[in-house]
Amino acid sequence: MLSLQLDRREIMDVQVVILITAVFLTIIGLYLSIISWFSWRCIDDDVMRAKAFLNKKFQNRNFNLVFIAGAFVGLHTLLEFIEIFGYPSALIPFAKEIRLFYFLTLTISMISLVVLAYCWYKLVCYQKPPIIQTLQEIIEEKRIKNSLLNPEERLCSDT
Repeated sequence: MLSLQLDRREIMDVQVVILITAVFLTIIGLYLSIISWFSWRCIDDDVMRAKAFLNKKFQNRNFNLVFIAGAFVGLHTLLEFIEIFGYPSALIPFAKEIRLFYFLTLTISMISLVVLAYCWYKLVCYQKPPIIQTLQEIIEEKRIKNSLLNPEERLCSDT
C-alpha cells in the first residue's frame, strides 16, 4: 500500500475537501433526480419502457453504476466498523491512509450515483431541439438533396 507521509492537519484538510465534494455531489444528484422524476410522470409508460429496457447500453451502464455504488457503500461500511471497533494490529501503521480511504469511498459512491442520476436525466428529460441539427443529419440531408439533382447540377453543387 502506498504510504503517504501526511500529518494530522493535512489529513483533516483532505477529509474536509472530500466531504464538501460529497455534499456538492449530493445536491447535484438530488437536483437531477427530482427533475427526472417530475418529467418521468409525464411520459407514457410504454415509451419509458422502450427507452430504458430496449437499450442494452443504458441497461449495462445502469447496472455497472449501481454495482460500483453498492460496492463502495459496502466498503465504506466495513471501514466504519474498523473505525468503531479499532484497527487490527497489522493495520495500525496504515491508520491515516485507511481513514482517508474511508472518506474517499463515500465520495466515489456519490460520484457513481450522480452519474446514474444523470443517465436517467438524459433518458427522461433530454430532447434535442428541432432547430439544432447534428453534423451527421446535415450531411445526410445534403446527400439526399444531391441525389435528386440531375448529373450536371450534381457536378456543379460539389464545388
